[in-house]
Amino acid sequence: ADLAPVSIAPVVARPGEAVTFSAIIRNIGSAATLRTQTAATFQLLPRAGGAAVFSGWGVPMASVAPGADLTIAATYGGAAGNGVWTAVRGEYTLRLQVDDADRVPESSSANNVLRINVDVVDSIPTVPAPQIAVTPRGDGTATFTLQNPPAGSGLIYDWSVIAAPAGAKAVTFASRSQTTTAVHFLSGRYQYGVIIRNSLGAILGTQVLSDPVNIAITADLRPVSSATVRAKTGERVGFGAVLQNFGTSAGLYAQTAATFELLPKAGGARIPVGFGVKVIALGAGASVSVPATHGGPLGTGQWIAVKGEYTLRVIADDIDRIPESNNGNNIYTVDFSVTD
Repeated sequence: ADLAPVSIAPVVARPGEAVTFSAIIRNIGSAATLRTQTAATFQLLPRAGGAAVFSGWGVPMASVAPGADLTIAATYGGAAGNGVWTAVRGEYTLRLQVDDADRVPESSSANNVLRINVDVVDSIPTVPAPQIAVTPRGDGTATFTLQNPPAGSGLIYDWSVIAAPAGAKAVTFASRSQTTTAVHFLSGRYQYGVIIRNSLGAILGTQVLSDPVNIAITADLRPVSSATVRAKTGERVGFGAVLQNFGTSAGLYAQTAATFELLPKAGGARIPVGFGVKVIALGAGASVSVPATHGGPLGTGQWIAVKGEYTLRVIADDIDRIPESNNGNNIYTVDFSVTD
């Protein structure tokens, strides 16, 4: 078992106001704690130095399971003996110590202290509420920043999608940082949320929600031509195509693929003959040549010609790596023949 303080309830007070103290502690060990008086002691110390102006404690009888949290409020101590302090103007450090009398056997007692600053002032300044700023782009990406975050270091930001258009793919956020990015594959209105945690995982405040955001994907990748196929039976045939971005913004920087397959006109199964990939961000109006270099019967994007008539089908972005305004125009076909 190993008890550690997770968070202290923020203290906001003016001189003369009654102040209570509470904290969350967690068993970060692998076994439950002994059922006994599980104490949290609160000391308020002037930051300029000197003796504590308040000492109080709470001692619930509890056994804390592995990974479980316990909230402890100061219910004893202080001038009135009830764990309440009458605020006096000044700057303080509130020191929390878990299990100060060593009633609970622990694997480590070195992590039992947590501190926060407490300022008592005549006029409590208005703190801007946290809010989410979203910057969407035409390639399907968006940047998210939590503005006016709570004070503290090592904060963890759990981003999520609260609402999305029907049929939208799951959105994965790049990090759990104050600023992060994500990729969308369907245009429409989205809403996002973020939960802020401290370094031990305790939630700070409530979930912050964004205003609805319109994601408009304006890249549009299409195959526009393929390399001419002229072959006789038994010859090795290579394939290639030109892809163009008909949209008004650059495509996502990602693997931009073209897949090639043959459809025998006489009937029968399609013949996958290869694929090619270019890692680029294709600019608006720009084009790129993508040869087949992998896959197919030979593993090289080539095919040994067999006599017959075929339709070559080129599929751009067949596994949907690139967000596009329209996925219905990603196929290009052309007929060719193989003779003796």
